[in-house]
Amino acid sequence: MAKQSGYLQKLAAQQAIRDEKTRRFTLQQCKDMMLITMHEDFGWGEERLKKLSDCYDQTFMTYAEMCLADAKTDKQIWFTQGKVDERLKKACGKYFVPWDERYR
Repeated sequence: MAKQSGYLQKLAAQQAIRDEKTRRFTLQQCKDMMLITMHEDFGWGEERLKKLSDCYDQTFMTYAEMCLADAKTDKQIWFTQGKVDERLKKACGKYFVPWDERYR
């Protein structure tokens, strides 16, 4: 296989940076909308929102690490899907929506 040119390597690196910025922006935007919703629609104050924000970060990292580890041996991440659905089913009860419907 031919070695990739320096120019193509540079383009790939720039794309990877853009992808990472987009991923971080999207994650932060989701968190921001959750915090705004909890404040405006549920009347949560700054202390509860701070705790939610901190717990969200920890929960996200826990599941992100699980997903990355799972993906090393299973591209479908069945273990992660099952764990996320298990927790959401417990939390959402009759309003639970399975993974395949949430991630179409």
